[in-house]
Amino acid sequence: MFEGMMADFLEREEALAGLHTEMRVCQLCLDAGHAITPGAVFRGTAVAKVMLIGQAPGVTEVEAKRP
Repeated sequence: MFEGMMADFLEREEALAGLHTEMRVCQLCLDAGHAITPGAVFRGTAVAKVMLIGQAPGVTEVEAKRP
């Protein structure tokens, strides 16, 4: 049972890492003429029970590139 749970966790983490990569290189807003300064700031684990979504990260978050 533990092996199955671990495999599921690793699969979710890998999928989330892929999504983060896609988000980092996305240029759709720029291509559409929208200013996206400072850009998306995100962090998290695929097994978190809570997700916080905010708008307009502050200077500290932008410099650290994480919320």
